[in-house]
Amino acid sequence: MILPEEFDHGGTRSYALGSCQTPFLVLLSDDAEPISDQWLDGLLAPFADAHVGVVYGRHVPRAQSGIAEAVFRVTRYPSSALQLSPDSAEGRLFFPASDANVAYRAEALRSAGGFPDSCDYGEDRIVLERLLQSGAHARYAPEGAVWHSHDLSFVGVFARGFRMGRMSRVDPQAGRFRGGTAVVFLSSMLQEAWRKYRIRGTLAVALTFAVRTTGFLAGSLTR
Repeated sequence: MILPEEFDHGGTRSYALGSCQTPFLVLLSDDAEPISDQWLDGLLAPFADAHVGVVYGRHVPRAQSGIAEAVFRVTRYPSSALQLSPDSAEGRLFFPASDANVAYRAEALRSAGGFPDSCDYGEDRIVLERLLQSGAHARYAPEGAVWHSHDLSFVGVFARGFRMGRMSRVDPQAGRFRGGTAVVFLSSMLQEAWRKYRIRGTLAVALTFAVRTTGFLAGSLTR
């Protein structure tokens, strides 16, 4: 058993990998709930391709989610399948990678170096880069869907951006900020916000994105 005060996003998952005796390591956060009994099948099906090292599932916002959070989840975790190969130059930053709902090919993960032993945020982005650099492919399978969303204040949004910015200094590949990609992602969120919520949604998304980006820049500059 791992006590709350001993929990570490990288170290705890590294412990899980070390204890794994099956071909696949499946991770699900305690605040994520499978939408159907087909969730696990949906996550594991893409491993029929031997090149696939990791499969991320869909995160569907809960009904009580705020506007900005709901739009973020719908935009980042779409209803269509996605894939990422080692030679994909663009799209990595906003690829729907999250250890809150994921399945890894255990052998590929170990070969790529596994999880960082100590990491308080963003271990999923770091591991994704390690897998891609080792030659493995990543898939996003919307069939492996869970209910999962957060109710964050602006302080919480800033803090998440700050941690990602700080991670970019530790592992530049995993946390790098690509302005062009960010603009495309923001544009997609604004379109979704306008479609569903009109001006109220557009303002909520723009403000939340600005707070998170400010946090990222602050974290990336903090010594």
